Amino acid sequence: SQAELQSLYQLQRQRGSEAEGFRSWKASEAESFKSWEASEAESFRSWKASEA
Repeated sequence: SQAELQSLYQLQRQRGSEAEGFRSWKASEAESFKSWEASEAESFRSWKASEA
């Protein structure tokens, strides 16, 4: 029926936006993790240098 198609279409669109939000969230997560890892490595290097 028309109503069924309409609700199905709404569901698809909602899923699409959810997937989009998840993708952007994953991207920002990965970005912050990379920068955190970089700063961790940096502090580890300076710590090793002071140890030596």
